[in-house]
Formats: sequence, structure tokens, C-alpha cells
Amino acid sequence: MPPWRSWLRLGGGIVVSSDLQSAQPISGTPSVSVIVVTYRGSGFLTGCLDHLGAQTFTNAEIVVVENGSNDGTVELVRRNYPWVRLVVSETNRGFSGGVNLGVLNARAARIALLNNDGRPEPIWLEELVALADRNARGDLVSSVIKNVGARDLEDKCGWTLNVLGRSHRHPLTPPEFQFFGAGAGMLFSKDEYNPPFPEFFFLYNEDAYLGWRARLLGHQVRVAMRSRVFHEGSATIKKMKMQSIGAFNGEKNRMTNNLVFWERRTLLKLFPLLVLDFFFHLRRYPLPLVKALAWVFSNRRMIGSIRREIQSTRKIPDSEILKFVSSQVSHGRGWGVAVANGFSASYCGAFAIATLESSRPFDTASRAEAAGPIANTPPA
Repeated sequence: MPPWRSWLRLGGGIVVSSDLQSAQPISGTPSVSVIVVTYRGSGFLTGCLDHLGAQTFTNAEIVVVENGSNDGTVELVRRNYPWVRLVVSETNRGFSGGVNLGVLNARAARIALLNNDGRPEPIWLEELVALADRNARGDLVSSVIKNVGARDLEDKCGWTLNVLGRSHRHPLTPPEFQFFGAGAGMLFSKDEYNPPFPEFFFLYNEDAYLGWRARLLGHQVRVAMRSRVFHEGSATIKKMKMQSIGAFNGEKNRMTNNLVFWERRTLLKLFPLLVLDFFFHLRRYPLPLVKALAWVFSNRRMIGSIRREIQSTRKIPDSEILKFVSSQVSHGRGWGVAVANGFSASYCGAFAIATLESSRPFDTASRAEAAGPIANTPPA
């Protein structure tokens, strides 16, 4: 067993509240396990569980992973939601570790993820399952996420990746070009992705990791356009004022994704652009970025082990992966963004990096994009 595998496994400090399992509203084995990870999120969890209780798809168990909050979440769930299966960790494992723990304890063959600040519409799970039934087992099925109060580009789905390994909101990306499933609402096969995330990711960019991993194995990312989740957007991070922790983990995980997934020749081509990006963002959050780089350097052997396994099992070359990756380095607005995106596009052209924007199928699909706007009114 490769030594880095220990990072993906789950240790002690886990208590499964088996006394709640008998309160499940279904008999037998559920077909879907919905996993909700929460850390000091009792104020959000009530709305989430209320909406899960109103789902039209009922052959599912709801698994709440309580990440060592000590904020009354356990008592809240036991008192008001006896049909929820509660898994309690004595320590905060982050989103990645919490999901892995939930998957370990899940009874169903399919896993659905939902953030604790998410409010899914009644047909959310039904639509995810219906689309999964029509596609290959290894495909990821994503919901459409509507961040409450956000306006910029929120009437399209269009989450993709850019050449820097950052999540990118491209305004013209049709659903079939979405690079990865949304961690705030998606469905996947437990057998294909177990554990789904590296434990050390903690939070951020784990959904990009899973999407990248799936695509290298030849699987697709599907979008269930009628499966919608209204989402606060990093609500726990904002509430706990953990932005610096989020920045550190986001950058650490982005660097790791770039190092383990890109082929060597692609990584060499992108290296100057990645260095420029590092120094550009250094002024924005210097300490988290330097700490992320130091973490990657100190864990280079583990990252190398992960890279060797991923590269040895991949089935799809980067030439196909890049068709789903944007050359745009920002989805913001203004002349500065236009200059940066123009430079990046020219750089990719000069180094023969054929990205999403130069793909004829993408150009045709984006011109024909006729999906209606996503309603701006969240469920009550």
C-alpha cells in the first residue's frame, strides 16, 4: 500500500449514534445516502434538514456528520430530526474528512452531497437520481447551485476550471462543458469514489479534485438542470472568520491538484503562468500563500506518490482534458481583468495549449446555449 494512502483513511475519535438508525423513514437498504457535514453550523442546519425532509425522493437516508462543534448540533438533531442518522467526530476533519467519514458510514450505493447551508428544492434529489440512472455509474451528477444574494453570472451553471487550476465561472459555459460537480450538491457512486477526497484537503478545491479524477478515468460530469440548491456560500467560513484558513487550504489544494493531475509536458508549459499567478496573488494574502507553498514543498514526497498513482491509471490525455479548461484567469470585470485574460489567452496560444475557448464544440454549444435563467427566489 502506498504510504500516502494513510492520508485518505479515517482514524479514531468517531462515534456513530446507532440509536437513531431505527428511526429511519424507510425499511431495508436506502438507494442514496445524503451526507451533510456541519461544523458549528446549527443555525444553518435546521433550514437544510427541513428541506431534505420535504424531498419527493424518499428512498434515501440522511447522514449528518457533526465535526466536533460542541455547539448543540447533536442535541438539535436528536430532538427535532429523529429520522436523521448522526455521525459524530470528536475533532474537526474539515469538509473533506467529514465527507469521507460520512461515506464510510453510508449504507447506500450512491452518495449525494449537500452543504449544511444549502436549501434544496423538493425535486433536488429526484432529479439527481433520474439523471444518474440514464448515465454511466462512474459519471458525476451535479446540481445547479444558486448563491443567495449573488448576481454575477448566477443565471448560468457553467462551473469549469481554468489553466491555473482555479474554479472558474465562465458566463457562456453550457452544462455539458462543466468541469466538475458542485461540492454543495452532487451525486456519485460510492464504489467508484471511496474515499472521494484526500483527507488532508480539509476544505476547498476537493470538488475540483473529484471532477479531475473522474475525467482522467474517462467519466463525465452531468448537470441536472432542474436539481437546484440555494446556498449561502462559505457561510461557516464567514461566520467563524476563518478566511485565512480557507485561503491557505484553497491554495494548498489547488497547487496539489496541478501537480498530481497535469501531464509533465503540460505542467512545464504552464509553469511560467503559475509562477506569475503566485506573485500576483502574493499581495492579496501573502501569509496563507507562502504557508501553502511551504506545505506543498514539505509534503512533496507524498504528493509525488499520489501523482504516480494517478498518472499510471489515467485513461484520458491532457489534450482532451484541456477542452474543458478555460484560458481565462479571472471571471471578474474591468480593464485589468480583460488585460489578464488577454495575456493568458495569448500565452496559451503561443505554447499550443488548446483550451475550452479554442474548442469548436464549445464554441458551437455556447452560441446555442438556450438554458433559461435560474430563478432568484430561494425556497421558503
